[in-house]
Amino acid sequence: MVLCSVETMAQIVGNIPLVANQFTEADNSVTLSLTALDIVSHGDTLQAAKAALVSDLIEYAEEYYQEFGTYSRAPNRKDHLPYIIKALIVRCPEELEKAIICRNGKN
Repeated sequence: MVLCSVETMAQIVGNIPLVANQFTEADNSVTLSLTALDIVSHGDTLQAAKAALVSDLIEYAEEYYQEFGTYSRAPNRKDHLPYIIKALIVRCPEELEKAIICRNGKN
């Protein structure tokens, strides 16, 4: 158990990168794949894809939190915890959008 303020926790997880592979589709739409969490989102533009990715990340974080006992022990999910904390403590989704680092993916 750790007791600390939300501000302190934000400092702890603040430097955790949200790295997404970016793919430009044939119709010029954008697909983003958040490599650490296996979350993939799509949008007509990069901004729309980022917004969708953040929405999916927050939804996953809330599910992880609700099922913490199961997810935190699952071999393929237990390392997700720092990202989950980061997603849960942000004040607004735009903070997460700004934190996404896009790298060119290979189709």
